[in-house]
Amino acid sequence: MIPNQLFLGQLIQNEHRAMRVYILFAVSLVFLGVIVIMVASLSSASLIPDALKGLFQIGGAFISSLCTFQVKEILARKEKVEVFQMLTTYINGLEQKREPDDVGDRKRIDELLWQIIEKTILK
Repeated sequence: MIPNQLFLGQLIQNEHRAMRVYILFAVSLVFLGVIVIMVASLSSASLIPDALKGLFQIGGAFISSLCTFQVKEILARKEKVEVFQMLTTYINGLEQKREPDDVGDRKRIDELLWQIIEKTILK
């Protein structure tokens, strides 16, 4: 493997790791929201007054709905992984051809990878 492929492989692994964290966080939010809704629904009037039950149920729904931000991030990272995989396939094709005309493509890929590195570092 050439360094670009190794770097792209590491980027793909990082994106998969980040997606797992976002998935875990989203599932946790949904689970917490459902628990709050269930506690509010099943609690007796001595624990939570009837006037506050509705607020707790709305709060649980709000907590659960916060997972949509994580889902959006998961989808964005999945797209990024697909682009990285496509780029890896393209680099493999260039390595197999080894034609002199591909020098421009290789240079553009190297520039793109350096931009990705800079963007990653500056975040």
